[in-house]
Amino acid sequence: MMSALYTGRLRHLGHTSATLVGGALLITGSPVFGYAPVGGRLKTDLDWDGHAWVRFGEYIADVSLVTTAYSPGAPKLLASHIAPRMKPTQRLYIATPDAARRNDQLDYQPQRIFTDAELDQLYRGALTFLS
Repeated sequence: MMSALYTGRLRHLGHTSATLVGGALLITGSPVFGYAPVGGRLKTDLDWDGHAWVRFGEYIADVSLVTTAYSPGAPKLLASHIAPRMKPTQRLYIATPDAARRNDQLDYQPQRIFTDAELDQLYRGALTFLS
């Protein structure tokens, strides 16, 4: 939801090249999110355990990484990896995919680029949820 809101807002401000990406997030080669196939044999969309981020030009922007890492139900690998690197007040992680792998051992593996219609539905749903 956070990534859909961020992407939707960027689009609303005229940054039409911003895209919402869903996929896997691995830390030091171990999967944290997204090891179940997107669009595979899932019963509902809620069965997907993946991660979402924004692709903006050559950069990835992950608005939920730190918030998720510091949340009470965070996967242990995510929490232990992020805590020494990022403060809980950091709200946005931005890097190129290569820099994320090289410097932070974060591997973002895209599995799906959300369509404009899908993004619009997610964005509107998130706005409704927040109001």
